[in-house]
Amino acid sequence: MSHQRHASQIENGHVLLFDNGEYSRRSGSTSRVAEIDPETNEIAWEYQGDPPMSFYNSYVSSADRLPNGNTLITEGAHGRILEVTHSGEIVWEYVNLFFFPGRDNASSNALFRAHRYAPDDDAVAGRDLDPGGYANLNRLYA
Repeated sequence: MSHQRHASQIENGHVLLFDNGEYSRRSGSTSRVAEIDPETNEIAWEYQGDPPMSFYNSYVSSADRLPNGNTLITEGAHGRILEVTHSGEIVWEYVNLFFFPGRDNASSNALFRAHRYAPDDDAVAGRDLDPGGYANLNRLYA
């Protein structure tokens, strides 16, 4: 493990975290999401890119276990959110289209963390979820 992010205890008592993996693997810098059994210190489940070097973030990022058993992953540095099954299949993914001035004035679409809400969740009740209102957001940072 190296530069872990967003560790959280999940329903089965295991700990789920995003392992940035910076400088920790002989094959080069690769990231993964790991579910760790704290009683044995063993990795019970993990997600890596295929090939492994296709999934790497040196900072930010997160992982959440969803009620359906899938895992929601925020690949923060690249502005990517994906949901994966227990077998590692990508169910869906989204890349943030909103860019802003980042480090050294380079454009960035980085995300810190994402959460998935059901349409009937109280957190989104009564809110306008139409993304059309944000169509011109990038112009603010141009």
